[in-house]
Amino acid sequence: SLLEATAKMPAPVTLQAPLNVSPLIRAGRYSALILGVMWGAHRLRVHKRNEEKLREIEEKQRPAKEAARKAELARMEAETNAVFKKEMGVDI
Repeated sequence: SLLEATAKMPAPVTLQAPLNVSPLIRAGRYSALILGVMWGAHRLRVHKRNEEKLREIEEKQRPAKEAARKAELARMEAETNAVFKKEMGVDI
């Protein structure tokens, strides 16, 4: 039961008071945090711009890729039909 489980738990540990952090170290930490956020925002903009360019290129190439894919599917279907006709002696 819950009462038995709490009885088996070890006694809580008392922790020492935290040490005071130097203002110089604190300023360095916050500076690093702010610079990291700014660097991340910069990299996000760069990557976003590059991805937009790639999307435009892919959009321009899409009709040609679709036509090639359809031609490949038609070729594969014709090849399959030819094998089927040969093996089964059936005309499709």
